[in-house]
Amino acid sequence: MKQIVIACAALLAVSPAFAQSSATTPANDASPKAGASSTTSPGTKTTATPNTANPAKPGQPASTVSSKEFVTKAAQSDMFEIQSSQLVDQSGVKDASTKSFAQKMIEDHTKTSNELKQTLREDKAEQNLPSSMSKSQQKMLNRLKGLRGEALGAQYRRDQLDVHQKAVNLFQAYANTGDNEALKAWAAKTLPALEQHLQMAKQLRNN
Repeated sequence: MKQIVIACAALLAVSPAFAQSSATTPANDASPKAGASSTTSPGTKTTATPNTANPAKPGQPASTVSSKEFVTKAAQSDMFEIQSSQLVDQSGVKDASTKSFAQKMIEDHTKTSNELKQTLREDKAEQNLPSSMSKSQQKMLNRLKGLRGEALGAQYRRDQLDVHQKAVNLFQAYANTGDNEALKAWAAKTLPALEQHLQMAKQLRNN
């Protein structure tokens, strides 16, 4: 009996030290693993794989344009340019710069419209030209028809920025990715003139 009492007393004396040692030893699952990185500690870098996707930004040309889409949109763009510019040229718009720009658009886009037709004929490309402009372009034209004087000129100048930016994007895209060599060469040849038109439209809008 005396031996049991002595043993219990010894166990009680050791227990506080054992408990203290256990409390100060970090748990195994809390220790950082080799090679792991922290995303929460200040100054540390994450190991997340960066996103390599590169979506087109607003205003940039699309990555690919089919021949059918290119021919349709190029022809419709010419239609809108010619008809909207004729409307301004024949109206009571007094701003000389706007009327001069409209006259140049009639001349240049009549030329590109004829060149597109000729390219398709010579290449014997099976591409049907559209008989009318797009719904959005027709809506823009109808809006112009309902305006007079400086209101017409101001709206025309705003429209020219939008339509020429889209035209430049279209021709850039097809010149880079087109699958018809004749149309691709024509797009590349025509692009500088469209870029010039866009710069002229920007200057006209800022006047």
